[in-house]
Amino acid sequence: MDSTATVATRESTLFGVSLSTVSWFVFYLVALDVWLTDQSLAEQRGVELNPVMDWIYHSGGALTFTLFKVALTGLCLLWINRRAPTSQARMATLVALAIYLPVAGIHILGLYH
Repeated sequence: MDSTATVATRESTLFGVSLSTVSWFVFYLVALDVWLTDQSLAEQRGVELNPVMDWIYHSGGALTFTLFKVALTGLCLLWINRRAPTSQARMATLVALAIYLPVAGIHILGLYH
């Protein structure tokens, strides 16, 4: 066998969808969460439940809050997709979905309340 031959690897999936696609969906949900949280806080219709993120929002402003949350999430998802073992990557992505799907839903429902 030629030592330069490459072995085809199969991409990890979650619910039959590639893990990278699911990660992009999670990233979209986080961006939606950031935007809707900023709207709620700016209009004084809601609160940030995470005390660290609440402190960042109130001490650094909306831009710092947005950059921090988007950058942190992006770096975590990048690491999950490139470095984490497959089973752990699936679990971490599943946990992110379990957190951000309801959060986005609550924000959306809050828009119509």
